[in-house]
Amino acid sequence: MRKEIQSAFDEIKSKNGLSQLSLGSIRFNISSFTAKIIGKVQNPVTENYEQNEAIFFASRHGLPADFKKTLDENEEN
Repeated sequence: MRKEIQSAFDEIKSKNGLSQLSLGSIRFNISSFTAKIIGKVQNPVTENYEQNEAIFFASRHGLPADFKKTLDENEEN
């Protein structure tokens, strides 16, 4: 059943332009189940928010405003 649910999620993900939509952990008992759904939206608005959030926390902790760019560059290397 997990494969069928993930297949449906993949369709929804493509249709709605999501960067992630996946089925997480599943708990079940004899008569029911619950599942965690993980979804992410990736677009210019969310990227801008992440950048502004990083700048805010950098300034609060005495780091340079472009520290995230430096971290991202280091991850690529």
